[in-house]
Amino acid sequence: MKKIKITIPHFYCLEYIENEKRMYLDIDFREPKIFIGKSLIKKWEPPYQTVEITEENREEIYKNIIKYLLVIYRSQDIVEIY
Repeated sequence: MKKIKITIPHFYCLEYIENEKRMYLDIDFREPKIFIGKSLIKKWEPPYQTVEITEENREEIYKNIIKYLLVIYRSQDIVEIY
């Protein structure tokens, strides 16, 4: 089973950790609306930067992030971008 941890370490990024792998998504949390899209899910941080993120992985990561954001924000304040 995967261990997932999501945090907002700075007002300009979201940190996603899955087991020992970590990635950062560029999201500006200073804005009244949160703009999020699968296109922001790009790569793992070193030493896992060469681990491929499949479309299935990307979808799972995206769903986990949305679930996390819905605890903090209203659904109408989360805007999907492409």
